[in-house]
Amino acid sequence: MSITTVRDVLEHANRFERMIAEYYEDIEKHSSREGVRLLCHYMSRHADRIREMCEKLPPKQFKRLAAHPVRYEPSGADRHSLENMSLDADAPSEEVLDAAIQLDECLVDLFKQVERQTNDEEIAGFFKSLIASEISDEKRLKKIKAMHYF
Repeated sequence: MSITTVRDVLEHANRFERMIAEYYEDIEKHSSREGVRLLCHYMSRHADRIREMCEKLPPKQFKRLAAHPVRYEPSGADRHSLENMSLDADAPSEEVLDAAIQLDECLVDLFKQVERQTNDEEIAGFFKSLIASEISDEKRLKKIKAMHYF
């Protein structure tokens, strides 16, 4: 059994989002497709959302939340999630959107693992808000894909 804290989980999620940002920044630099560059720019900025949500909490509340133990270290949302993704610079926007949706799903799974194992309503509520944010982003990306916006 591995014991970790909410802070560790959030740092893990932030590292994952930084990896995602770097991945999309690289595609953005090399793509000749304007729509793909715009999507990649959007996805690279995505990495700041968790940090921004944490900063909205009062410092005392965040400190308590961050120190909360998590009995089982959640798995997923790491570099292995990126290993099966191979978007090249000329990938169509649909592939970029599919990859972005898949990465959002990795974060949703990670956050659900923490939310399910806590008995603390404040912690569960915080992770539910992170889950809702990721699901909202997924829906937005699916709508963009369905509308063939790019």
